[in-house]
This record gives sequence, C-alpha cells and structure tokens, in this order.
Amino acid sequence: MSLLGAGGYGLVIQSSPQRATKLFYEPNKDKVIDEYEMLQLAYDIASREIPEIGVPVPYKLNNHPVCYQGQIYLSGFEMEMLHTPICFEEQVHMILGYSGLDIDDSWGRSTAKPVSEKNPTRGFFASPKTMELIWREEESSMTLDKLAYIMGKTYRLFIEGGLLPVDVEWVWSNGKPYVIDFGSCHMIKTPISHFALTDYLYRQGSKGLASDIYIPHQESPYYEHFLKGYYNQ
Repeated sequence: MSLLGAGGYGLVIQSSPQRATKLFYEPNKDKVIDEYEMLQLAYDIASREIPEIGVPVPYKLNNHPVCYQGQIYLSGFEMEMLHTPICFEEQVHMILGYSGLDIDDSWGRSTAKPVSEKNPTRGFFASPKTMELIWREEESSMTLDKLAYIMGKTYRLFIEGGLLPVDVEWVWSNGKPYVIDFGSCHMIKTPISHFALTDYLYRQGSKGLASDIYIPHQESPYYEHFLKGYYNQ
C-alpha cells in the first residue's frame, strides 16, 4: 500500500492497482461520511454536466480503524486512483493563482518544512509554464485559457448543484483536469443568486475564492477566461 499523498486531514494510499483509500488522522466517523457524500455529489455533477473534468469515482465507504506503517488511522473510503502525468512520480497540482518561490516543487504535509520521511509530500505544485510543458509532452490540446474557463465553469456548476467548493484541489491526471479533496466543502440547499456568486468570488479565506491558490485572480492574464466560465458567458 504505497503512499500517494498527504494532507491536513489524512493520507491517501494506493490500496489496489486502480483504487486509492483515504486514511483520516482523527477518528471522526461523521466527518468521513460527510466527505464521502460530498465526493459522491461532486462526481455526479461532473459526470452529468462537466465532461471536461474528472472527479475520482467513489467506490466504497469503509469507516473503520486500520494500521498503516505502525500508526492507527480511520480508513475512510475507497475511490479511483489517479495516475500521475508523464515524467512525474507524484500528483501534479495545477496552480494559476500563486507564484511564490516554492512553486514548481513538492510540498510536504507541513508546507513550512521540506518533504521528508516524516513530512510526506502533498504533491508537485506546478506553475503555468510547467503545465504547458506537460501538455506539450502529452500532446494535449489543453491551454491555460481553456483551463481557467473550465475552473470557473466547474465552481459555478458545483454551487448550482448544491456543493459549495471550499479548498478543493486541481490536479492533472489521465489527460484531463481532476478536482479532488472535498473535506472542507459544504452542502447547500438554497438556490444561489448572481449576487451570491459574486460575493463568494471576492470573499477571503474559507468563506470564498479570493485567496484560493488554484484559480486565477484579477492580476492574472487568465482571469477573464475564469470569469466567463463562472458567469456562464
């Protein structure tokens, strides 16, 4: 069972040739159920309305303790394992809203420390230029403008479908963008107005998208394409 990635709430391991299992640090079974239901909702929305992206197929809810490398975790759920892009051995995150000195590098579970055995990788966080190199190598028709539009469209359709996408992550796998990690999202039942969409776009932190590192922002050359997708223009 090889380690695929580490995050704030748990680890993702390869549990079979084509499946991954998310292991949670905290034994909170209700949180596991909530995240699994949000993964299912995101998968349903994407399958029905957003063919340009992928969401890992949800396979099975486990919700029982398991020992992995000498530590006890809560085995949350099984889902589709995402393959890494060509020339990479870890998941590649697509970053359009951040350009710090640590871009184009692997980030650890603790982002303030280098990746090590005690600080496993979250994945490789790729700049726009690196993404273009990957697409060229894979002979993909994807472009940064197209990716930005798809991102905007995805957030709008998730919201319209009843899922508020908080801190979701964008990775490149199987020749297309995938959205992963729905643990911080929320289910919503009230229809969202145009005003509410705009309000969410400009809110900071976990209450909005203004500080999200994955999506382009106002200073970005891809921002207008994101807005077109977000507002269905």
